[in-house]
Amino acid sequence: MEALPERFGVVALAAGANLEELIGQIERHRPEVVSVGDAQRADELSRRLREKGIAPFPEIHHGLKGCWR
Repeated sequence: MEALPERFGVVALAAGANLEELIGQIERHRPEVVSVGDAQRADELSRRLREKGIAPFPEIHHGLKGCWR
């Protein structure tokens, strides 16, 4: 994916609990949707992305609902 950015784009990412890795991937790939394991992590992710000034801001889902769109 990263080797061919002109051919591919990331639309969605999922990470159960590893917010550090997910935030880095969001910064690099700017997905439309992300999903994390639970509501607490979703709130923390939202807060941390806002603090970093990430834009555009992805939709953030969590839990089983976050697995299905």
